Amino acid sequence: MKKSVIKICVVGTLMIASVLCLSGIVQAKEMEEIHLEQTEITLEEGKSTLLLYTVSPAGTDNITEKTWLSHNSGIATVDENGKITAQKEGTTDIDLVLIAKKEDGSDYSQIGKCQVTVSKVPEKKVVKFAKVEPRGAIQNVKEQVQREETMDLPTMLTSIVWAIGLIVILILIGAAYDKKRGKLKKEQKNKEEKKDE
Repeated sequence: MKKSVIKICVVGTLMIASVLCLSGIVQAKEMEEIHLEQTEITLEEGKSTLLLYTVSPAGTDNITEKTWLSHNSGIATVDENGKITAQKEGTTDIDLVLIAKKEDGSDYSQIGKCQVTVSKVPEKKVVKFAKVEPRGAIQNVKEQVQREETMDLPTMLTSIVWAIGLIVILILIGAAYDKKRGKLKKEQKNKEEKKDE
């Protein structure tokens, strides 16, 4: 019972829609305007983007042809799907042309425009190291050593005094050692002479 009622409702709805279409009450929606998602785009050389669009009113069903055009393909190209690819630095326009049919069968068109600006890819910064000449570096080291080796007069005199003082101390230590050694030998000799007696 329920299935038959549903069938009758569906068939009735279809018949009413058909009658309305035939009588001209229900008409096909005609395209009035193209709305591009972006009207200005900036891309670096070699980069791509997809340009989307909508048509008003919603539900427009009389479009027969779609064409994407680039005003200068040397700057930017566009394929049949609206994919824009930047080629070289500059500015150009991308057009979307939609052709539709009126009720009387005549054609009409709408155009959507987008300005594309292509910029150069930023140059990579290269770090440059200064060249150091080996001879120059060696010469600098030699000069530094020579400066360190060269003494001024007060420093030289102080060094000489210290050296003389050190020599005198060594001589005195040596003399004291010899004196003590001679004394020990003399004592030993005296002991030996006493034993002999």
